[in-house]
Amino acid sequence: MKTQIRWECPSGCAAVLGPRKPKNYNVCRYCLSCSATRGKLVKRSAPVLEKLRRERLAKVAAKRSAKLARKHDRVAPDYAAYFTAHEVNLFDKMVEFTRLPVFKDDPTPGRQPVYANEPVLRVRRCSKKPRSRFGFCRYGRDGGKPIISVSVWPGQTLASLLETLLHETVHAHVGYSPFRHQGHHGPRFKAILREACVQAFGVRPQLKTRLHGEITKLVDAVAATEVKP
Repeated sequence: MKTQIRWECPSGCAAVLGPRKPKNYNVCRYCLSCSATRGKLVKRSAPVLEKLRRERLAKVAAKRSAKLARKHDRVAPDYAAYFTAHEVNLFDKMVEFTRLPVFKDDPTPGRQPVYANEPVLRVRRCSKKPRSRFGFCRYGRDGGKPIISVSVWPGQTLASLLETLLHETVHAHVGYSPFRHQGHHGPRFKAILREACVQAFGVRPQLKTRLHGEITKLVDAVAATEVKP
């Protein structure tokens, strides 16, 4: 004879005995008196099965947590290697850029400041210098995080890489202007980028164009004067 378990009514009616896995049409699943009173089926529950179910879910959650912990311990060093270029952790550098005072003193209307909505950083490693853009930024809409991507290639200087990273960080803060004559690199973007360069690198570019390289030249010039005796 198969083991019988108690099936209890949520209203407190007398419990009945039934199998552990009764068919859907088995009367032990339902309280007929309460169903007749309420006009709809009232299901019974088995405390033993509910307890086993909670224990099973707790074991699954613990197993999943342990698996995630092992995965994190295994890939944590890989994350550091992924973000490291020119012996600099680009993610830490991006966070440092987002803490510049210019992003707190000049918040963009309708957008979260970049220090409050930390961007997601992606590092693209190229075999040679890209022909077009060295990085890009997806601004993030409806409260989503901005995504910053920077390219790293052989022969690239650290100053050039940091210029790209700061440029895209400003994009993540400012966003896109709806005015056609401003777009991605309007007056507001250039004003914030100039001040960010002063605070981050100690140089103030003119930014007459959006082409890459002006900030790098200024940083290299400052470094060259500091090296001279």
